[in-house]
Amino acid sequence: MSDEQLKQYFKFDGADLAANRMGQVTQKQIARLAKEVTSSRNFGLIGGSLLVIVAILPTLLTVAGGAVQSMRIGFILPWVCLWLPIWGGIGYVLIRGAFSKRVITLQKVEGPINIVKVESTDSEHHTSYDYELHIGGKEFNVDSDLANYMMQGDTYAIYYATDVEDILSVEPIMKAK
Repeated sequence: MSDEQLKQYFKFDGADLAANRMGQVTQKQIARLAKEVTSSRNFGLIGGSLLVIVAILPTLLTVAGGAVQSMRIGFILPWVCLWLPIWGGIGYVLIRGAFSKRVITLQKVEGPINIVKVESTDSEHHTSYDYELHIGGKEFNVDSDLANYMMQGDTYAIYYATDVEDILSVEPIMKAK
């Protein structure tokens, strides 16, 4: 893969790479990371709020609605003891994470790359595939077409942002024999 193809694929330019080599992040990269953090925060707030509502609403509706006493106890007791803490807890964690301060630092990892196809199966036995780029003990989620741009075993230097684990720039070091 040429340097230009790498730049287009990972959305960086020569100035970004030069800054990353010196341990700095460019304003363009900061803006891109800020956009991703905002998106992540919005997901946490919206998703967490919905889960808290799912946790609380059935209990309120059952108590407020004039349901038969035995039916109320049969529903509320398991809901309050099991589902309310689970859904409410997950919602709380998402909302709390949305407000957490993100400390993003630039890191570098270097070594031969390995692109791995990871298979996962959900509870309904649907299989999905994700792709990971392994390098120097780090894993990055990538698209399946990355193998069209980077060759297995070639040595690369990857500059990435911690906390969001986002690849900022890449440079080839050595081709595999």
